[in-house]
Amino acid sequence: RCANRLVSARLNTVLHQLQITSEHYLGRSLKITKAFDEPRNGYTVTPSLHTEGRAAYVTLSSGRYLSNIRTLAKLAICSHADYVRNDGYDLFIAVRKQAGETEELYDFPETELMRVLPPSSKIYQTELVDFDEATNLEYPLFDGSNQDDVILDDYATLGKFKSPSSRYLRVSPMLIKCYSALQSYYVEWENRTGHSIEVNVERAFLTTEERDILIAVDDPRYLSPVLGLSMELSLNLSLVSGAAGSYPLTSLAKLAIIKCGPVFQEGGMAMGLGIYSGMIYVDARDTFRVWNPSGAYSNNYNSVTAYNNYITSLYSAATEHRMVDPDYPAQACNKADPPSLQSPSFSHTHALYADHSRSNGANECSPAYNTDYCVRSATARRAKFEYLWLETQKMYIYHNKNETMNALDGCIGECGTCMEGSIWLDKIENCNNFIHWCPFKMIPDGVVNINLFPRDNAAFRVHACNQG
Repeated sequence: RCANRLVSARLNTVLHQLQITSEHYLGRSLKITKAFDEPRNGYTVTPSLHTEGRAAYVTLSSGRYLSNIRTLAKLAICSHADYVRNDGYDLFIAVRKQAGETEELYDFPETELMRVLPPSSKIYQTELVDFDEATNLEYPLFDGSNQDDVILDDYATLGKFKSPSSRYLRVSPMLIKCYSALQSYYVEWENRTGHSIEVNVERAFLTTEERDILIAVDDPRYLSPVLGLSMELSLNLSLVSGAAGSYPLTSLAKLAIIKCGPVFQEGGMAMGLGIYSGMIYVDARDTFRVWNPSGAYSNNYNSVTAYNNYITSLYSAATEHRMVDPDYPAQACNKADPPSLQSPSFSHTHALYADHSRSNGANECSPAYNTDYCVRSATARRAKFEYLWLETQKMYIYHNKNETMNALDGCIGECGTCMEGSIWLDKIENCNNFIHWCPFKMIPDGVVNINLFPRDNAAFRVHACNQG
């Protein structure tokens, strides 16, 4: 057994590729001067990259000119060495602690990150002790050393999501897309107004040790930070005069629901939103949840409960793709799930009933409009009609608007004494027509923003946009 010939799978791949490129570009073979190290025959070693088979000193078998070594260093980088140091006539090459025998790369919008294992001395900080191996694969660990400036998406760099006390981190691509969507909105706002607002990531990934110090077990934030599924956000308003009053955190919370809710849903998860003093907390979780320990709520609502209910309804609208970005209406409409289908050409046809023209017997019902009940309920039925018609007009109606209104009026307004006869048949006809001509799903009380639109009407789409 020769110690200096034992290497990790990742270092072996790098050295093999470097040997090939060295012979191709320099015409010389690679020579390894030092690699694996281990205790033997009374020789003790200090734990290091060498003891893990993740580092090697290499040079050329001949032609060890400084210019050739510089070229060799470039070739080592091209061979995916994670760290290269030129020591003159030798190179020091090191690799990260790769998980598995081959690279496991995870896609982000602008790059790929390799899943790693931390050194044995750091496992207690990052290990997910309550998860099996299959679940651990869902939450890969990455090495953020010397990668703070690596661009993950248009406005997201790796350094924003690291813990200040650990080079290792977990971060979900969903979280990156969420952050970039928020910052993109404020970049567009800056282009329109000339004022700059930056979304600050106050805290994202936490090591297990940090989490246990900072967050109580019964806190709704307890699980997500160690999985790389959460971030705490604030707004940097220092460059905008008087902006603090114009952009409270409730506005950021609302924007997060609109922008991030669909992102998490696309990733197969729901969203969590916490509103705290000075920041909001956003995470991906199994079921939607909103909590508001700050007690902050929009001026349009008279209580925290009412505001939280509004946020919940806004989340439903966002995840159903009913919140349209005016800058990208076609894209939004392509994803849209219309609330229900309309059948503008539908026309009710009466079923075959028994002959209702026969003479009335003593036990038969006599249809009449002017019963005491119909008279007493007339005002209430008229109010219900006006309310429903007001809500209906917030939807796009394919069928003739007046006919749709008359159908609703006949459905709600008709009142008779019998479940047969002309009054009853007219009521069935009007109700059936209205249900088919207009989506019957009405918005709940207290919700003032809605955007129901037809997918196939391009001219209308442009005017249907609603940022919430």
